[in-house]
Amino acid sequence: MTKFGFSLLLTSFLVLLFWGSSSCVKTLKLKVDPNEDLNPTGLTEIAVPANFDWETSCIVEISLKTLDNTGAAIPKVKLNVYTNYQAVGGKKIMNGYTNEAGLLQFQYRIPSAQDSLVVGTDYLGFPKEVKVAISNGKIDFTFGGIPLPPADEKSAPSLKANLASQLTLNYLGTWLKDGTPKYLVSPRDVITSSFLTEINTALPEFQAVPDFHPSYLWDIYEQTISLAETSKVWITFVSEGSAYYNTLAFYTFDKNNPPQTIEDITQATVIFPNASFKNSGGGLYSGDKVYLGEFPAGTSLGWLMITNAYDSKTRTVTNGIYKLFSHEDLNPETDPLYQQHIVLLKDVVRSIYLISFEDMLRPDSDEDFNDAIFYATIDPVSAVESGYFPALGIIESDTDNDGVPDNFDEYPEDPTTAFNNFYPNEGDFATLAFEDLWPARGDYDFNDLIVDYNFNTLTNLNNEVSKLRAEFVVRAIGAGFHNGFGFQLQDILSSQVSSVSGSALEEGYINLNSNGTEAGQSKATIIAFDDAWNHGYANTDPSKAYAAPTEIIQIEINFATPIPLDQLGLAPFNPFLIVNKQRGREIHMANYPPTDLVDLSYFGQFSDDSDPATGRYYKTATNLPWVLNIPTRFDYSIEKSSVDKAHLKFIEWVESSGSLYNNWYLNLLDYRNLEFIY
Repeated sequence: MTKFGFSLLLTSFLVLLFWGSSSCVKTLKLKVDPNEDLNPTGLTEIAVPANFDWETSCIVEISLKTLDNTGAAIPKVKLNVYTNYQAVGGKKIMNGYTNEAGLLQFQYRIPSAQDSLVVGTDYLGFPKEVKVAISNGKIDFTFGGIPLPPADEKSAPSLKANLASQLTLNYLGTWLKDGTPKYLVSPRDVITSSFLTEINTALPEFQAVPDFHPSYLWDIYEQTISLAETSKVWITFVSEGSAYYNTLAFYTFDKNNPPQTIEDITQATVIFPNASFKNSGGGLYSGDKVYLGEFPAGTSLGWLMITNAYDSKTRTVTNGIYKLFSHEDLNPETDPLYQQHIVLLKDVVRSIYLISFEDMLRPDSDEDFNDAIFYATIDPVSAVESGYFPALGIIESDTDNDGVPDNFDEYPEDPTTAFNNFYPNEGDFATLAFEDLWPARGDYDFNDLIVDYNFNTLTNLNNEVSKLRAEFVVRAIGAGFHNGFGFQLQDILSSQVSSVSGSALEEGYINLNSNGTEAGQSKATIIAFDDAWNHGYANTDPSKAYAAPTEIIQIEINFATPIPLDQLGLAPFNPFLIVNKQRGREIHMANYPPTDLVDLSYFGQFSDDSDPATGRYYKTATNLPWVLNIPTRFDYSIEKSSVDKAHLKFIEWVESSGSLYNNWYLNLLDYRNLEFIY
């Protein structure tokens, strides 16, 4: 690759290496005094606490459970973890399957400044997304479970007048501030894992019904329930996955004279003012049940959803956005092909009727018809007039037979792999910033090599690792050395790797095993590239034009047998720089051990104060490091300007041992001097 805009920097500080003719001890000579202060801002004089680890991230223990509303475990539920709500730009970081005990446990590395994560699932029956605070380094959350009793509070008034239209709303009672009815039936219905599995099979998240189950939309199928004899009717809440605060209501009509216009429906009765889960804008739990009343023979019931109608501030049902009726020709769309918003499925085994809504206008919605799911219980069930209803209980599809249904499997045709787990998240990069004069100290601009990285840990049904993928971008090279870069999986043997692909090795000084790992290493060591200049540009001198990286180095590691997630360790694992093609000269993060191929004679020379016997590595006597690991894409310093000149909270972060300004690298008010940022 042609080098662009490169001007040789740090010339006066380059290290000359040679072997003494009468000694086996390597001697390092510099053109300048290695103890000369190269940092005019005094970074070398600050008081770095001895135990400071230089971590900008921390490890969080995450424990997630999935239970039905009796407290029994629901296994094989795919759970997701995000940096924030997706609606505000949150990115996916982890996925996994709950075990037979309904439990998913793992560790994850997050920015130290982050105080919460969003956990969620596409599994119908649980809240889609819930933000959970990190407490004492842990996240512990249960989806479902035995519901807690609602807090005792003053009921809301039944304000019919708030719905400004010809449709008059009636109410079955009052409700709490979050829209939870105070007229719920006790006990609530039991929602079993087998029932939820059938619903998830019939109406999977993000699977358009017109494509996945087109028969559900056939004209012959009913969307209303007609009673041939006097009957009692209940409606039970099952699930919702909507961004709206929807209101569910019902209306009655004469089957022989059904409504032809909206004006023909003059009254409706609210069932759930706010059909939203607890922790998702409402207060409902799966199984919450409302008694609608006893209806005479000949009554027909239709279903009405008023989308985004509940206002928690005023505790009222408003006009909402749209009114979606069982009678599809009353719905907002003009094209009859898209007017249907309800799927009504008959569950013969449980003697219930599942009522499921698509709450956004078609065809611009995802058309999965699972935005709000309820079921009707009729006593006697024989009172329901015969009609055509699609049946609940279709066998789920699993193309690769790995035990993960296709709609939850991110690799439905690969039996070894089901889920992606990203660091720092899906779509973003973190940064490793190196000084490369070790064991001598440098100028602490931390731009001698800027490597952006993203890791994807691919796991199977049992949350074991089948593959590891990594992407690296050489964004800046603020030095003249021809440095290499790699990483080590500290608890994985080289023999546990079946293959490595994608390494960019062109210089001839790296030796590989047949599986693509580095030879001579007991632990699996992967060299991503052996000369940064083959893959990037200088990009540290503000007087020179910026050259955007054009290459992403993509590494894939396949394991001979699946690896337990906790054995693999956490990204970025143990990354290191190889100085100027000298394979024994490795630079790791502070207190991270070297590989088997390091030349131990470097330790203790010049500014290095490592003590392998105590596990102290790659620190100076004043505890300064040679590498910074930043959990986001780092805006680094210009050449010869130390990091504290550019990032004004850096020293306070260091001197406080990380307790202050643990987000020092962000672009916040008074955090930066832009003059010194490239």
